[in-house]
Amino acid sequence: MFLSEETIHSMLKDNGIEGYNKLYLSSARGLRKDTGDLYALMLKEEGIRGEEVSMFGDNE
Repeated sequence: MFLSEETIHSMLKDNGIEGYNKLYLSSARGLRKDTGDLYALMLKEEGIRGEEVSMFGDNE
């Protein structure tokens, strides 16, 4: 089951999580986490290294 980006934003806000710049959702981007494709895109777009980010979620 995938939640919409709007739903995720709402859930984060409801739990006091705000002020982030961008969400990279595999369902919204059409990329998979288990292949590393989503992470590679995010690192490239943001111009950062993996050590500079946090990932929340699972791959089940």
